Amino acid sequence: MKPKPLLLQAVTAADRHQAVTAACDRLATHSGWVVDAHFYSNKAATIRFMIPTAALTNWLDDLRKAGLCVDEPAPPAQDKAEEISGSLAITFIHDEPDLAREIPSIPG
Repeated sequence: MKPKPLLLQAVTAADRHQAVTAACDRLATHSGWVVDAHFYSNKAATIRFMIPTAALTNWLDDLRKAGLCVDEPAPPAQDKAEEISGSLAITFIHDEPDLAREIPSIPG
């Protein structure tokens, strides 16, 4: 049976670019990788990832050291899975207005 993906949440007052870079760099340090990422204006980001199960705790500790307040996940089912998938939803705390992006019109 395939283990359920982890659903992690984090908040930070750090610069969003630095926070996302820190999460991705530290993921790679622990032999993990980013599967997909979505950014929601300058308010939030979601990073889908894969990481060796044995490295998960160390990655979460590194995220906390980088200034992200990450919730403590339920321990993954130990069915000898070598890797675990999951998503990290990061909410950015700041006083900046929403990021306005111009969406080009498509001729039609």
